[in-house]
Amino acid sequence: MPPPPPPAPIPWPDKLKKLQYEVEHSNDPQKERFLCMLKAMENRRDDRVIFWSTIAPGPEWVAPLGVEGRGIGKALIDSQWLYKNIKTVRDVDLLPYGNGLPRSDTFVISFHKYLFETASPSIGILRAANAEIVKTHVMLDRWANQSMGGSASMPTCYRAIKEFIRLQEQSDYPSVINCIVTTGA
Repeated sequence: MPPPPPPAPIPWPDKLKKLQYEVEHSNDPQKERFLCMLKAMENRRDDRVIFWSTIAPGPEWVAPLGVEGRGIGKALIDSQWLYKNIKTVRDVDLLPYGNGLPRSDTFVISFHKYLFETASPSIGILRAANAEIVKTHVMLDRWANQSMGGSASMPTCYRAIKEFIRLQEQSDYPSVINCIVTTGA
């Protein structure tokens, strides 16, 4: 007798509804932010995000104290590739964001694909992803802002990434990144 067919996959909008319910009925301190992020995805708004662990500088970059570099080993994004290919916000904006996981040729990911297609969606996964997105914002600010101990020597590629994020934060519609700055800590 042949094995039974695998169960039909649950579409990501259905998973989103389930996670929204879980967040709505939680007492998580970041409940408002998480609901904003989920609503942005539900409304098919811009859900592109960047995780610091993907773009953290290696020892070949000069980053000020307080800017976390990558740990031991090679980063997912090669420093030479980043230097060669990312010069402007448009370069960041045009990157493919594939299947929800960073690749060696991109660091911008689709948050709904990451959350619902590569992971089992939960408040814990949402919280961890939020921390990575916030860390990207904080680390780039520290690197660029001289009053925070940063440096004017921030490489062009990181300036382009910072500008991409700034434009997302200031958008008139609730993108996932916009939710980070409009819903507080």
